[in-house]
Amino acid sequence: MILKNGINFTNAYAAGQRSIFGFAAVMASIPLVPGLPMFGYGLEMSSLSTMPKHFSQAGYYTFFAQTSHRDSYRLCALASYLGMQDSYGWEDISQRLPYKQKAPFGYDYDAFEFAADKIAQHSTQPFMGLIFTGITHEPFTSTLPQFDKYPYDSWEHGFLNTLGFADWSIGQLLERAKKEGWFDNTIFIFVADHTSGGPAEGSLKNHFQIPLVIYAPSRYRAQNIEYVVSQLDIVPTLYDMAGLNPVYTAFGRNLFDKDAPHFAMVAEGNNIGLITAQGAIRHTGNKLLSVEPYTQNFDAQTAQDTLLALNKTAYTLLKENRWYNPVYSGVNP
Repeated sequence: MILKNGINFTNAYAAGQRSIFGFAAVMASIPLVPGLPMFGYGLEMSSLSTMPKHFSQAGYYTFFAQTSHRDSYRLCALASYLGMQDSYGWEDISQRLPYKQKAPFGYDYDAFEFAADKIAQHSTQPFMGLIFTGITHEPFTSTLPQFDKYPYDSWEHGFLNTLGFADWSIGQLLERAKKEGWFDNTIFIFVADHTSGGPAEGSLKNHFQIPLVIYAPSRYRAQNIEYVVSQLDIVPTLYDMAGLNPVYTAFGRNLFDKDAPHFAMVAEGNNIGLITAQGAIRHTGNKLLSVEPYTQNFDAQTAQDTLLALNKTAYTLLKENRWYNPVYSGVNP
């Protein structure tokens, strides 16, 4: 239903290969730059644009909830630092169902119900929330009997069992939104934090391609968008959809700006990469490592120049604490 009636970005990519990198990209539009500390481990000391705070200042109730523990990657503290009014972890979310096993990263259904309760408590306000779920993360856990459709004898079977529970949990959230009257006025964005790794094939597409769907059938017609997009593009898109115009910085573009240059800047360990519709490259910062042409007219030299310029820009602005200065106007450094 979500894919059929939503906007499906078929060529979407994560910024990195760990949850913290996806969090930084989705919440602050910050890329992972080799040579700088990670977000939550020093990078947050730079002056950063605070998207949740801007929504709070505009009258939105803002909240973050994760199914894992509060201290996981320090995400609750980071969400609060960026301006979320409330931040919650597993310790705050009560168990709603008699699960067969204890999940190491919590239960999606419980988090969605918890979030819906918070929305109901602030029913006079618009809201902006991020729910970070973990049931489809390894090791795969048996949840309820009806979702154990396969034996837990392979990675794929375990994943499919937990995916069934995750899909059902999302469906329950959407049904509650309809029942309580906030479905038609809500824009749901579903995005992964990173890939699962997948087959051993080592292309950048395989290592970074993720699902990204915007679901608001009363506002947007269903379509597939095939140009390259990134987690980094979500922040400017949120501002545009909400009609907010504060001074902010973002390393991405509006997802719906079809005329903008679209690409995905990714980081893989100490290496960086650029993915475009024509092809992709992997680079150390000093040496080109690999070229993946998708079309005959892919210009690897232009891609290399673009990637190195983007990397230098991000590194310099963050290193010298010039990433965000609210005195100046402008978007997309």
